Amino acid sequence: MGFEDAPNNFKKYKLKNGDNAPIEPHEILADAEVPNFSEKEEGLKLETPIKNHVIRRLFYFSVCIFLILLGRSFYLQVSRYDYYYAKSEKNASRVYQIPSLRGIIYDAKGNQLVFNEPAFDIIVSPGEMPKGESEFGAAVERIAAIVGRGKEELQTALDESKESKNPFILISNVPREAALALISRSAEFPGFGVQQAGIRRYAEADVLSHIFGYLGKLTEPDVKNNPEYSPTDYIGKTGLEAEYEKILRGKPGLLEVEVDALGRPKRESVIANPENGKNLVLSLELDLQKKLYEEMKKETKSLKVARGAALAMDPSSGEILAMVSLPSFDGNLFGRGISARDYRELIENSDKPLFNRAIAGTYPSGSTIKPLLASAALQENVIGPEKTILSTGGIDIVNKYNNEIIYTFGDWKIGGHGAVNVIKAIAESVNTYFYTIGGGHGDVKGLGVEKIKKYLGLFGWGGALGVDLPGEKDGLIPDPRWKESAKGENWYIGDTYNISIGQGDIAVTPLQVTAAVAAIANGGTLYQPKFVKKIAEPSGKSDEQEEKFEEVAPKIIGQGFVSAKNLEIVRKGMREAVISGSSRALYDLPVKAAGKTGTAQFAKNKTHAWFSGFAPYENPEIVVTVLIEGGGEGSAAAVPVAKEVLKWYFERQK
Repeated sequence: MGFEDAPNNFKKYKLKNGDNAPIEPHEILADAEVPNFSEKEEGLKLETPIKNHVIRRLFYFSVCIFLILLGRSFYLQVSRYDYYYAKSEKNASRVYQIPSLRGIIYDAKGNQLVFNEPAFDIIVSPGEMPKGESEFGAAVERIAAIVGRGKEELQTALDESKESKNPFILISNVPREAALALISRSAEFPGFGVQQAGIRRYAEADVLSHIFGYLGKLTEPDVKNNPEYSPTDYIGKTGLEAEYEKILRGKPGLLEVEVDALGRPKRESVIANPENGKNLVLSLELDLQKKLYEEMKKETKSLKVARGAALAMDPSSGEILAMVSLPSFDGNLFGRGISARDYRELIENSDKPLFNRAIAGTYPSGSTIKPLLASAALQENVIGPEKTILSTGGIDIVNKYNNEIIYTFGDWKIGGHGAVNVIKAIAESVNTYFYTIGGGHGDVKGLGVEKIKKYLGLFGWGGALGVDLPGEKDGLIPDPRWKESAKGENWYIGDTYNISIGQGDIAVTPLQVTAAVAAIANGGTLYQPKFVKKIAEPSGKSDEQEEKFEEVAPKIIGQGFVSAKNLEIVRKGMREAVISGSSRALYDLPVKAAGKTGTAQFAKNKTHAWFSGFAPYENPEIVVTVLIEGGGEGSAAAVPVAKEVLKWYFERQK
């Protein structure tokens, strides 16, 4: 190739130098003739110089990046030092609750009824559990082997709580040896831990089950309603355990545990010491409670029935001395962590052993209403103490739309009781007398349904009395408004007659009957029923002189709504019932007693048996009420229970 041809070959490779002047091919060729010119130098000669403005831009950019990084470093290391230091410290430590000891419960004589026993639970923290399926499965399998449970059982429990974001109890009350083994190998089980807990052991668990109730694991609503609780805490579910939860629980402490990268504890420090719960001293007497339970069990067994309720109350204060609801249950099953099988048996039992019939069962009152109705009629001057009403076997009411239709409201005694005054009417439970003073007949106007409802309400019927147990029911005192609303029917004189003898739609609890009879016994004061007599600081002692006690004073619901004079007349009628009436089985007690039986129909040829009475007659110390569902007549089924209890109660005082 000749020199002449060079421009044609290089014309498309014009390059620009730093001065923006073109570099011609002949300039390169000329340089090649220079001595010591090498190919390496030739390549260098082809490099293009970087423009000055590009260099400046790169410099400014680098400076900006440096300043940004410097500023960020300052922000993280200086401005946010405390925040990130605290966060790093938190990541290196864990805070646990130190459980407080739950308060102890004593009876009126200082007998310890509830005990705390040490126990251990396995808890799960969902956010810390292994993510890998194989790793998780292996951990569950090893834990199952340590605690002696099936892997499937643990997996089922985990599956049931898999949606929970809060820690939860996987297994309750594991053996101490298993708990210690898990603690020593805690690094193998991320997300699983051991929590020290205390289980409740109840003395005479069957006898006292409905009084104490039981503890249970927190549900989701419990967690929301009690933000101060840990999701792995226990909480009172029923009975005194629930009613006095805040007092019995105390306040847990806090323990901070520093851990290494493997989760192994390094150092511990107590942030807050636990405050143990306060103790309760009850008005309940254990020996009396056991006697009442024993007699109720014996009577229901002989009658081949299962359900009933009974109470004993101090009429001077409303303090409950004993309370039984049958059937009962073993409260210690819950303390140990009740199995699904045992719980299902309790729930599916048709006799509902978890149901507290003494405060939540509602029944027609039967003739136990008659002393209350007599009190109201005397107070309203519907009758006087000497006023007699003729009982010939019943009252006939002619249908106002068809005089060929006659409704008969009968006496229990064929042919009637003859002319009776209020004392004899109570003693012999004369229906005609109470139909008359309740709904009116002949020359007696009667109270009428509104006044009946008013006075029954003053005696505590138709509304909760506020006993210190959860689950109390109101009962029902029907009236025209209720009947129209509930049944879409009119109110008739027959409805008033039915209420007047405790039949029809009227519904009361055994507790309400007890409180009302106590008001008659004490001269006209209705007290709020209660179990707790004193609340004590948790010194661990039951001796009154060694503990600080807060007395729980009796609370009066109402008084003076019936005069003492009129109540004395009613008490005479109840005393006469023991001398010559339906309660005469009590006549040979060590002290004089007074009372009233009731036989309340609830289905065809089926009746509940009632009795409520007090003793001694002059200065009453105790009111006893007995209800046996489907027990038949009160005199035959309920009175024998009351007799044995009252006989034992007063004979032991000799």
